[in-house]
Amino acid sequence: MLNIAVCVSGGGTNLQAILDGIEQGEITNTRVAAVISNNPGAYALERAENHGIEGVCISPKQFPDRESFNRAFLEKLDTLRQLAEGRIFSFTRQELERYLEDYVKSGCVPLSHSPAYRAAYRPAYRVVKRSHSLVALAWELERLRDRGEGAVVAIDGRCASGKSSLAGCLGERLGVPVVHMDDFFLRPEQRTRERLSRPGENVDHERFLEEVLAPLRAGRAAAYRPWSCRTGELGDPVTVEPGTLVLVEGSYSCHPELWEHYARRVFLSVEPEEQLRRIAERDGAEQLKNFRERWIPLEEKYFSAFQVEDRCDYQLEA
Repeated sequence: MLNIAVCVSGGGTNLQAILDGIEQGEITNTRVAAVISNNPGAYALERAENHGIEGVCISPKQFPDRESFNRAFLEKLDTLRQLAEGRIFSFTRQELERYLEDYVKSGCVPLSHSPAYRAAYRPAYRVVKRSHSLVALAWELERLRDRGEGAVVAIDGRCASGKSSLAGCLGERLGVPVVHMDDFFLRPEQRTRERLSRPGENVDHERFLEEVLAPLRAGRAAAYRPWSCRTGELGDPVTVEPGTLVLVEGSYSCHPELWEHYARRVFLSVEPEEQLRRIAERDGAEQLKNFRERWIPLEEKYFSAFQVEDRCDYQLEA
């Protein structure tokens, strides 16, 4: 569970978006633990009270001088210190104290987004996407990585929903390997009518289990040869060392035969119209026809048969 504190200064519309997302189940594994404001009249504090959330206000206007305000402000950070000491954050208590020391020397200058940040995210840098629990997911993945227990996390979902992009971004950010289910696509001789009539059989999950999941779960290195649909051949061997977090991305990664081997499971969805637009842009009109008539129906059959989306720990919207 990710506990967050929301800093507010006015009406708290972003706070309300977060609260709505949590109540509607669109933001998962997250709890608003506190709301902090420097404005005693901020309606956001009333929103917090209405939801049974502790609201904290500390305003410079409540103190005779800036120095008194700074002292009171730093005392309010005791909770932050306790959390840092309990290793709730990615930084230590010592690192926090060093930062606060420099912050005090600067005169406790009010914090704000830098001009570079604002320019990079203009015009929507303040918009909260309620359907995303990406912050909670990234936080939990970092903890799984730091434990060093060799956890494996699956990122399943609809084609063109962004599974590869998300896994690539998280893999780079966390410094962990990514395994692609496309590398275990069925070879021509495996694509029998009988096999494809069964939900979830449009992938060589048997080889994936034998060459990747089983070795990693046993503390051994995984070694596999990725199948290339372009060349119609198995590629050079790929090795994944054990003992670190591993991300598995791709449709069918949450197949029932693989489900129990994952520490967490993520599902990415996308609206049908947007899905088709992305596929056409990525693969062209001819492949779009194949996806619409063949691959998408096979995926949807698998998702429905095994209730994949509802059972996953995280549901993200593209």
